[in-house]
Amino acid sequence: MTTRILVVDDEPWVVQSVRSYLEAAHFEVLAAYDGREAVAQFDAHAPDLIILDWMLPKMDG
Repeated sequence: MTTRILVVDDEPWVVQSVRSYLEAAHFEVLAAYDGREAVAQFDAHAPDLIILDWMLPKMDG
């Protein structure tokens, strides 16, 4: 089973940087760019870990 990680940040370059690093380490990476999208991703995919920016559009982390 692959570990699933949700990366949440409103800066796309941050998400892409973290995603690249984690995928190279063979993790499954999900991404969200605001608080509401993060909640939807969490509900849909039940990630094992969340890397979360605290201040986000639409809903803070």
